Amino acid sequence: MNMHRQFSILFLLTMIVGLATVTTDLAAGPLKVNSATPDSGVQGETHIVTIRGVGFTNANNVRFLVNKSNRDTGGVAVDLLEVLDDETITTEVVIPDGATVADYDIEVQLRGGRKGKGTTLFRVQSKDNGGGTGSTLTAEFCLIMMDENPGLAPDGELVSNGIDDYCHDRKERVMIFTGSGPGFRFDSNTKNQPPKRSVVLIFPGGQVSVEDDDGNFLNTFISGIYQIDLRFNRKNGGLDLGSMLLDSDPGAPDYFVPVNIWVLAVPNQTTEFALFSLAYSENTDPLNAMELIGNSCVTDFTLDAQVKRLAENRWSIESNPVNQTACLWDWGSGYENQAGTPVVMPFYFEIEIK
Repeated sequence: MNMHRQFSILFLLTMIVGLATVTTDLAAGPLKVNSATPDSGVQGETHIVTIRGVGFTNANNVRFLVNKSNRDTGGVAVDLLEVLDDETITTEVVIPDGATVADYDIEVQLRGGRKGKGTTLFRVQSKDNGGGTGSTLTAEFCLIMMDENPGLAPDGELVSNGIDDYCHDRKERVMIFTGSGPGFRFDSNTKNQPPKRSVVLIFPGGQVSVEDDDGNFLNTFISGIYQIDLRFNRKNGGLDLGSMLLDSDPGAPDYFVPVNIWVLAVPNQTTEFALFSLAYSENTDPLNAMELIGNSCVTDFTLDAQVKRLAENRWSIESNPVNQTACLWDWGSGYENQAGTPVVMPFYFEIEIK
């Protein structure tokens, strides 16, 4: 009888602890998975991936699942390394040679069994698909931007105790990074936190007006402070920064890559909310919009951006020296009813591994 009573008490305590864990998870607030850095990898690689979101305090398991699947890991193995805080966890992601090439959702599970998922946050790429996707280079960067008028310019601030305009830094909330696949991204507008940094866009004559295909006025964008997301075009295959030859090496080729920019404006004197996009992309569907395949503005007026490897850990990225024109679309009005507006918008910046 005593043994039976002891077992009953032990079982009851176990149930209470389990219920307490579940109750804690349920009362802990939202569980969201928002981003992964880096956000891609190649078959045969291993990456330390930082996952950001909300509600991670009691996380105890992470899975990468082929998009729209609840069980298929595609062969990708994930080991939860550390819960840094409620919004950040680090993982080791092993991508075997035979891993499924696809977009992956990221699932985070708490100790009580509760799960949260973010969709298409990571992509596995084939190591044999060309386009510079075979490098294992994954790094954090600082960036120096040259003043261009018209064109892109820094916001006038410098990184603390440095000469750089922007650095990959959680406090500054500016992402500058590279890796396999598209190869480079500079994002001054992170998804879930108000950005502290922006860039300056200077239009020829101070402003540019956009019309639709029927000549109807859509919007006017003026020079000013903007939040941008600039990246190599993923569908074109990007550019593998790590495998490039030094520009000073004999026989080094010229490297060119399509570049897209998504722009979000802070409120200004002419528009309460401005949203537009730019493409420097001769040989791709700009901004990955199917409506723009074969778009005449892109094919007739733009050239790909140029990239040079200046040193082992330093690169320059600039609008094409021959032609610095981009095509602009009023993003909020959709692509299907506007051919695109050519506008001269040069840029030049250098990036260096921190």
